Amino acid sequence: MRVWSHITKAQWRQLERGRLRADAALVMKRNPYYIVAYRWMIKQMEKRIGVAPEGVTFPLWAWRAYDGEVARPDIENDDIYIGCDDYMVRLDIPDDQVLVSDFNLWHNVLNFSYLPKNDEEARMIEEHWKTPYRSDIRTEDMLPWDAKFSICKAEIMIATGDVEYAKFKAMELAYGESWEQIFDSGYSVEGYADENPRLQAVAWEFTLDQVCGLEHINRRRKLGEIWAAYKGWRQSRRFWKNYRPSEEEIRWQEVLKW
Repeated sequence: MRVWSHITKAQWRQLERGRLRADAALVMKRNPYYIVAYRWMIKQMEKRIGVAPEGVTFPLWAWRAYDGEVARPDIENDDIYIGCDDYMVRLDIPDDQVLVSDFNLWHNVLNFSYLPKNDEEARMIEEHWKTPYRSDIRTEDMLPWDAKFSICKAEIMIATGDVEYAKFKAMELAYGESWEQIFDSGYSVEGYADENPRLQAVAWEFTLDQVCGLEHINRRRKLGEIWAAYKGWRQSRRFWKNYRPSEEEIRWQEVLKW
């Protein structure tokens, strides 16, 4: 299967030595909510393409199709490549070593939201969001999957005493089956399915013998892009200078072990 992956120069040097694997330490520095979604993807990989090789903790990401076409990302026009001085590597990986999914639908997993299985469920969700929020809503008044989440969370919390673990484990139990639709190329629910989807791919590792092309990404910033990036940097610097992690965030490392 032909895929494309954006890698740094350091990663390319590592791949030149034979193989490239995800750096677990760098991955764990990401938003902890993403790590929970990554662990769900890892379980899907284990189920669909086999367990990870020894020493591999997290998968590597790549593109399979961009805007509906099997082609490399549009590095000339996509803003995420502005200012990059990296590489886009093209690889041919055996089909049984890579798992493909819909990039846009993957955000339902990242956001811990139910992915409707048909248009009727999509309409139910749309109507639900029109209803004013109530903190005292009864289970029987919830959407079926939200009711399952509420019940599972309560049961797990009673059994373990761990609120955070109960919350995320209940999400997996209540929404996990719907999330598996991101692997279904025939998914067509209106308002969720994309006519020209972007397809992402994950693999446990890349090896040098899989490389069949390498392209240097060197998009120089225009003056307006430099100014926008500078303003963003200043805002981010002010935020992180005053940032103090909450007790809940400090507990994340333990929560994420599940």
